[in-house]
Amino acid sequence: MADHATAHALDGGHRLVHCPLNLDHVANVDLSQADDGNLEGASAVMKYRCTRMDPPTDAPHARWAVGVYDRTTGRVDFKYADEFDMYADPLIAKETEAGSALPESGDWLDRKIAIADAFQTPKAQRQLRQRAANRVAPEATFGGADLAGTVRELEEKASLVTAEEEKSGVEVVATLFDGAFAAHADSLDAQKRALRALASERGRDSWVPETWPVFIVTQLQRADEAQTRDLLLARHVLEFRALEQKGTCRVVAIARERQMPEAVLGAILETYAQASKTAAGAYKYDCRAAPLQDALTVAVLFSLLRANGGRLEVEDAARALRATVKRCTALLRTRLGCAVSAKRKRGQPHATTARLPGVEEVVVEGE
Repeated sequence: MADHATAHALDGGHRLVHCPLNLDHVANVDLSQADDGNLEGASAVMKYRCTRMDPPTDAPHARWAVGVYDRTTGRVDFKYADEFDMYADPLIAKETEAGSALPESGDWLDRKIAIADAFQTPKAQRQLRQRAANRVAPEATFGGADLAGTVRELEEKASLVTAEEEKSGVEVVATLFDGAFAAHADSLDAQKRALRALASERGRDSWVPETWPVFIVTQLQRADEAQTRDLLLARHVLEFRALEQKGTCRVVAIARERQMPEAVLGAILETYAQASKTAAGAYKYDCRAAPLQDALTVAVLFSLLRANGGRLEVEDAARALRATVKRCTALLRTRLGCAVSAKRKRGQPHATTARLPGVEEVVVEGE
């Protein structure tokens, strides 16, 4: 409780009320002189008025009286003094006046909170603030027209999701593959030019390094530009599969060591592994999970299929992948929708051929 309140008049003076007050916030209330000569002022929730009164007979030197509102009894207790005195007039249940100290912006609840801060218990104040925290903002509500629009948007999104789910497996794989590597065609072309220059300098007939998988080396020697890019990507993904499946990949060093363009290696890490780039430019990655391993295998199978016109000898691919023919066949069927046929001639190993949807089977005469 405040023992006194200081009222600052606009003339620069101040008056001191030597009367016990029961509201802390009445201190330092700015007062202005009204038309009738009395002083008026307001705090956040109270309006104060200092009125000149006739001095009582028992206090002939008193010129002013202060009335203090007691909220427990609902009465105002007047004390007389020879200085400016004040009394508090609660603004509850009154219409908003010009110059009112109640919040001008906000709704009924904001006004009730302001009054509770002055007169009610901390528990009641907390309850009102909880109600304020739980109310819904007007901009978050909508009418029937908005609801119809929202339903239409949800239907459109659902139709898009359904269309995405209805895509064939090869479309999904192609979208992921091209999204990862389409922007790096220049890097692959630059690598081919560099390898050609190196082979010419060393007097070699073929620009393809002999250490690469034989299956891919043979096809690269007779591939056109588009096929070369797909075969190079197949080789680079195979090379990535040969790395440790968890660790830190320093892109510049690994790319140089494994004969891979840095951009392609970065795309593989970001698309087919759980990877995060460090401040030093390296990648912390983990691709041990079975779905990621399958995605890498499918990426190799898809690039080989596309480079060979939609057909693939599964045994050759399985050998390059160091995987079983059975596993490769399962992925070709389930993930790429391939038709797989297995044939065997007497005295020869099995010949398993996979074909992308829409690619016709080659019939050899005499079979």
